[in-house]
Amino acid sequence: MTGNGWLTGVQAAQYIGNDMNYDFFNPNDSIQLRGSVLEFSPICRNHYMPSSASLQGPMVGVASGWVEEKRATRDLAPDDPAYIQLVTEWFQSQGNSPTEIHITRILQVDIEGDGVDEVLLSASYFKEKSFSFYTQTGDYSIVLMRKVIGNRVLTIPLVGEYYVTSVPELEISYPNTYTLAEALDLNRDGTLEVIVDVRRWEGWGAIVYRVDGQNVREVMRAIC
Repeated sequence: MTGNGWLTGVQAAQYIGNDMNYDFFNPNDSIQLRGSVLEFSPICRNHYMPSSASLQGPMVGVASGWVEEKRATRDLAPDDPAYIQLVTEWFQSQGNSPTEIHITRILQVDIEGDGVDEVLLSASYFKEKSFSFYTQTGDYSIVLMRKVIGNRVLTIPLVGEYYVTSVPELEISYPNTYTLAEALDLNRDGTLEVIVDVRRWEGWGAIVYRVDGQNVREVMRAIC
């Protein structure tokens, strides 16, 4: 991120040195790691930094000191009946509802620093439990935001895939599994960006979303 806006991976690579330290965050922990030589993947068409470090689940890494303030977040119980009902109602508003609701993470955080908390949640269900290249009817992976706008409470989708078909057979679709990773102020403007971990058949990555009121837009993506 610069004064000119969000950079592509190729543009950002010129600012990265081998001797830099990096802070890695998730809502429950943070660690610091030493950087290494940046490499370019012709397959992914992006840069990456190899490391032997073992991380405890998805974490977001930034140059040490870049995140000036880590705003408090709170994990809520994913089996909370109120949020299961919320997800069910959202699916119903889309015209169909799956038979099983499986919430993977609920994160409460004040995204805009205005004293009003938002609730972010991710939910995924695949009959085939491993990361596979096919889906079945009723499979899904979504990320939603519950947000207060004036006197209304809105459920706003950030990203999602829902597989609905009249033929209950396997479909080769290479589905993505989306899971909330973290909410951080990546461009240091006082508003947190939402980082979503993405996993798929022989691939992984992340997407960054910018929240502006009830509008959400993707500002960065790196998936291979």
